[in-house]
Amino acid sequence: MKRTSTTIILLFLVFITGSFKTYQPSITGAWINKEGDDEHTLICSGGYTFMVEYNAVNTAFYYAGGGRYTEKEGMIVFEY
Repeated sequence: MKRTSTTIILLFLVFITGSFKTYQPSITGAWINKEGDDEHTLICSGGYTFMVEYNAVNTAFYYAGGGRYTEKEGMIVFEY
C-alpha cells in the first residue's frame, strides 16, 4: 500500500510540475531600423512579435501586424 501511495504522489508531482512549464523564447526586446525617412520597428516578447513600418516625414503608414514566433535549430521563425 505504501509503495502504491508513493507512486501516485510521484506521478501527481510530475504532472503538476510539467503542466506549469511554458515556452520561454530567448528573444525579448525592441529594435528600430531606419532606411532614409522610413522606419521599421520590431517588438518581441513572450513568444509574440509586433512590427510596424511607417514614414514620419511624409506621414505614410505602410504596415502593422504581428503574431507568434518560435526558435528552431538556431533560427527565428515568425508566424504571421
